[in-house]
Amino acid sequence: MNLVRRGRLVPQAAVLALLLAAGFLPMLFDAKVSASTGTHISTVKVGSYPIGVAFDSSTGNLYVSNYHSATVSVINGSDNTIVATVSVGSYPWGVAFDPSNGDIYVANDGSNTTSVIDGSTNAVVATVPVGGLPIGVAYDSANGEIYVVNDDSNSTSVINGSTNSVIATIGVGYWPYGAAFDPSNGDVYVTNIGAGTVSVIAGSNNTMIATIGTGNPDSYPEGIAFDPLNGDLYLVNDGLNAISVIAGSNNTIIGTIHVGGYPESVAFDSLRGDIYVTNTASGTVSVIGGSSNLVFRTLKVGRRPYGVGFDPANGDVYVANVGSGTVSVISPNWVSQTIQFTVESGPAVRVFLSGCVISPTSTSILANGVAQTVTAGPDCTISFHFPRTDVSRYVNSMGSTVLSVRTCASDTCSPSSITVNQQFHVTFAASGPGTVSPSSGWFDAGSSVTLEATPHADHQFEGWTSSNPSITVASPSEATTTATIDGAGRVVASFV
Repeated sequence: MNLVRRGRLVPQAAVLALLLAAGFLPMLFDAKVSASTGTHISTVKVGSYPIGVAFDSSTGNLYVSNYHSATVSVINGSDNTIVATVSVGSYPWGVAFDPSNGDIYVANDGSNTTSVIDGSTNAVVATVPVGGLPIGVAYDSANGEIYVVNDDSNSTSVINGSTNSVIATIGVGYWPYGAAFDPSNGDVYVTNIGAGTVSVIAGSNNTMIATIGTGNPDSYPEGIAFDPLNGDLYLVNDGLNAISVIAGSNNTIIGTIHVGGYPESVAFDSLRGDIYVTNTASGTVSVIGGSSNLVFRTLKVGRRPYGVGFDPANGDVYVANVGSGTVSVISPNWVSQTIQFTVESGPAVRVFLSGCVISPTSTSILANGVAQTVTAGPDCTISFHFPRTDVSRYVNSMGSTVLSVRTCASDTCSPSSITVNQQFHVTFAASGPGTVSPSSGWFDAGSSVTLEATPHADHQFEGWTSSNPSITVASPSEATTTATIDGAGRVVASFV
C-alpha cells in the first residue's frame, strides 16, 4: 500500500546574512505599527484520511478525496456543507478539475485507475486505467489534457479530456508524486520524490524537455503549484522543510523559503497573491507573500494537514487534515500592516529587512530623513540585522546587533523609537611594567573614555600612543587622561 511502503504517509527526511549598510553615528527610527486581522478557521467533517483537494469553478464546489474511505466528499463552497459523497476507486489521492468538460479527475492509488466525476451530477462517468500507484493529477488548459502521475511506474499518463482515454505515457523521474501546469510556457512539471528532481514536460508534444535538480537527493520534492502573478513555481521539499522557487522562464531555482515540519502540498491564492503550504508534522499552514517570497503568517489547522486548495469564488482556502478526518476552511481577512521608519539624523542609509516582510520586495529600505513604509503580515516579527565586524558594529539600547519589531494581531500598536549606535572595538594594553584601564571592549562612537596608567613599583609611566588617529588621547604624557573614540584600534601605555 502506498501510504506505508516507504515507512510513513510519504517520504520524509530526518530534516540573513542581511546587513544594514554603514552610514552614520546614531540613527533614530520612529516605528509606527498598525494592523487589523480577523482570519477565521472553520472545520468540515469529511471521510477517513482526506488527502486531496480541488475546486470546481462551474459549480463552486470543492472535491476532497478520502483515502481510506474510497470516496470523494463534495463541499458546497457557499456554505461549506457536504452536498454529496461519491464512491470512487480504492485509495483515492490527487484531484483535479477540467473546466472544459466540467469533470473532476481522481487518481486512485490502490486501483491504478482515474475516476472521472461529472461535476453537474456528482456521478462517476468513467474509470480510466493508468499506471501503477497514481498519485498526482494536473490539468493542462492549453491542450485540454489531464496528467496523472504514476508513482510506481515512474511515468505520467496523459488523458484526453474529450474522450477520457490515455493518449500518451511519458517516462519521468524516480517515484514521481505531484504535478502542476504552467500556462505561461505550456509546460507540465512533475515532482520526483526518489530522484530529488522535477521533470518538465512540453504540453505541446508530451515529451520531457528538461530535468530540474533540487541539489539534494534527500529533498523529497512533493507538491508543486504555479503563481501566475510572478511566473514562478513553488516546489515543496518535504525532506528539507523548505520551498524551492522555480523561475518558469528558465526552469532554474531562484530561491528557498523555509516553512514548517514536513511540508506536503501547496496552493496559490489568486485573490491575494499568497501561497499556502501545508506542514504535516507541525499541524500548520505557512502563508507566503508572492511578492516577497517570505512567510508572513503561520496558521494552526487540524492534525497532519496534507492537501490544500483555493476557492476563488469565496476566497477561502481548504486544507485536508489526514489525521483529523476534517477539512479546515481558512477565511483570510487580514489587513496588511504598515511600519514607518524614519532616520532623524545623518546621511541616507539602506536598511535591510528580514522576517514577515511583504514589501518592499527587495527586503530593503532607504532611510533618509523621510518616513519610509514597510508592509508586513499581522502578528509576526520583522528583524533588522545591523552590521558587525571584528572592529565595528551597530547596536540598539540593549546592546544587540539585531532589532526585532512585533506587528499587531489587531487594533493599533503604540509608536516606539529605537536608537541605534555605532560602536568600535578598542584594545587597551600596557607596554612594560605596569597596568592600564579600562579593559578592552566595545565603545560608542564619539564617546569619551577615562584612561589610567599605573606603573609597577620602582617604574614610571612614559606615555600613551594610539594606533588610529580616530582615537584621540587628550594628554598623551599624563597617566590619567581621556580618549575620544571615533574608530577602532589599539591604545598602549608605555612604562619604563
